[in-house]
Amino acid sequence: MNSTKVMQVLKKIPKILLFLLLLLSLYLKNYLLMDEIIRDMPQAMVEFGFDASLMPEMTSAVIAFMHIFNALFMLAVFELILYLAYNTFTRRRLLYPNISKDEFALPVRAMFTLGNVVAGLFSLIYLIPKLDIVSFGLATFVFDSIAFILAFALIQADKLIVKGALKPSFSLFARTYGGIYLALAIFSLLGALETTRSELIMQIVKLILVLAFFLASGLIQARLAEKDKTDLQNDPPEEPKEIFKGFGF
Repeated sequence: MNSTKVMQVLKKIPKILLFLLLLLSLYLKNYLLMDEIIRDMPQAMVEFGFDASLMPEMTSAVIAFMHIFNALFMLAVFELILYLAYNTFTRRRLLYPNISKDEFALPVRAMFTLGNVVAGLFSLIYLIPKLDIVSFGLATFVFDSIAFILAFALIQADKLIVKGALKPSFSLFARTYGGIYLALAIFSLLGALETTRSELIMQIVKLILVLAFFLASGLIQARLAEKDKTDLQNDPPEEPKEIFKGFGF
């Protein structure tokens, strides 16, 4: 199935259903990791000097609420980034004027929902004791990067981007996505300096992968620049009409 047909299928999905699927995928993606954090929270709070009697009992209801709250928070952050990205694209005139936020967001939401589901299924690897050393954050970056590239491919296939603007559009997309992960990778690496050696190695590998993403995005931008040039040569934009030519303009 090509990108155009994928977009035709996605457009038939009700917006509210896609929102719910995205929320569910975020819940699944972070379930095991959050479950471990939540169950270790009381002990961690005590170690930080908090009074254990003041903390709520970690009942099933409390744990479920914290899982749902985390998924809702992640969804809010995702939608905020998407909103800022759309506004930036429109302000820089990289999208056609008639493109709505929902049209721009549809392929991004769909591909990251798929990536989250794959990451959530991969997180089941934590149930195998011998494979606990696998960094979930490392795998998440790989899945999210694939989702990012697929989302841009669908945006391109749906002809949302102005002719001749593929390279600057992808550059903006990549800098935003890569910048967020670069900041997280540096923060995680600094936090891992006082942990185990295996965790430190994983964070270093993650940082290297993020830097490799920037290198790969540069190569993709070079190819998109060639496509932009070819598109403009084959179908150049219309010249503005010289309405006021007689008045010296």
